[in-house]
Amino acid sequence: MRTILFVCGQSSALDARLNSVSVFHVLEEISAPSFPIVVPTLAIVAMLELDEGEPVNPAIELRVFLGEQQLFAAPFNADFRVRRKARAVADFNGLVIPAPGVLRVVLSLAGHDVAVWQIVCHQIASPQLDLHLVPEPQQGPVPAHN
Repeated sequence: MRTILFVCGQSSALDARLNSVSVFHVLEEISAPSFPIVVPTLAIVAMLELDEGEPVNPAIELRVFLGEQQLFAAPFNADFRVRRKARAVADFNGLVIPAPGVLRVVLSLAGHDVAVWQIVCHQIASPQLDLHLVPEPQQGPVPAHN
């Protein structure tokens, strides 16, 4: 199997009329003041091509890791029945990232990684609040105006 495209973004769209795929807000880094965090939406887009002789229903697996910790694993279905190329999209709704580190989204076939996307998760300083108070009026006699 050959990977033509593998990318993660906040959302994606498949346009059957134009035979196109779009990925919006590609995710390369995530910054948060504290962990764990929830990524509300994560779209995984793959364009794959079978090699000659490969079956039209390969057992592709999607796995998500943070460092060595596996956060998710499930089958990743791609339909090769009509063509040797296929597009596949998977959407997460609420992926929990427990700590800073490198999030790896991996497609595997027969125990071999065929595609990997990495998202660096940074912990940034906690938000700071700067108060800008109006100075109090000075006490004392009020100057006379002529």
